[in-house]
Amino acid sequence: MADAGAVDAAAPPAEPPLRPSGPPARPLAASPPRAAAAAAADPPCAKCGRPAARPRDCEHTGWAAYCTECYVELHYYLTEPAGADGR
Repeated sequence: MADAGAVDAAAPPAEPPLRPSGPPARPLAASPPRAAAAAAADPPCAKCGRPAARPRDCEHTGWAAYCTECYVELHYYLTEPAGADGR
């Protein structure tokens, strides 16, 4: 009796897995870099000058576009009581 884990030498080789149907994948080099294209379209932050991927504005910024980091920092200092940071 043969071992249960042994492979029969006369057995046909396993078939390769099927590929999904549809058009072939486009090579990565053919698509433009998304980060560079997105950064070019982003307005600059009025405070720090970096591109603001998700610009924020309100009456506290004078309706100027701020990046998320500068916007959160501004509102942190507006809402925290003086001396709350332990200094």
